[in-house]
Amino acid sequence: MSCNCSLEQNYKVIGLCDVKKINDGKKIEPKKSWVQITIPEILTIPECKPTIEEIDKIYISAKVNSVRIIKTPKSPKNDKGEFIPGKEGTILTGRKLLVDGSLCQTIVYTANNRAQTVHAANFEIPFCVHIVIDEDANIELDKYCVDICIEDVFATVVDKKNIFKNVTLFLQAKKEKNPHC
Repeated sequence: MSCNCSLEQNYKVIGLCDVKKINDGKKIEPKKSWVQITIPEILTIPECKPTIEEIDKIYISAKVNSVRIIKTPKSPKNDKGEFIPGKEGTILTGRKLLVDGSLCQTIVYTANNRAQTVHAANFEIPFCVHIVIDEDANIELDKYCVDICIEDVFATVVDKKNIFKNVTLFLQAKKEKNPHC
């Protein structure tokens, strides 16, 4: 069994963020509320579209549909009143921001036919993630805005109708004085 693995992508991704623009190019402060996630998915080309030979371009954007604060368990505190992280380094403050969002994407591909026509398929994939926020966040009154950065997109053709795609997102929650994001 052999593997035709390549380190190069033959497709172009439109929609990646400029990581230098996150926090205006400054390092992320350790106490900020942020998370990184990956979203693996299998995208199936619709039946009405021709089969796929290769991916040409991926247009992608991410949007936040809703956010809400929930109560959670708290990590224990040490003698200094500091939270003690769990074995994986996670600290629970008793508050999390639940973020429901969507990946909006268009896959442009060359069809597996003699004419090698170019086609596009649109997908909207939901995601849900939590971000640990300050323990004093008021569930009723506080409002948060979430910035999303699409860091990376990997895609490969699985078969003539299916694409495996993995998207890496960085999400940062910011407490808003003015609740209009």
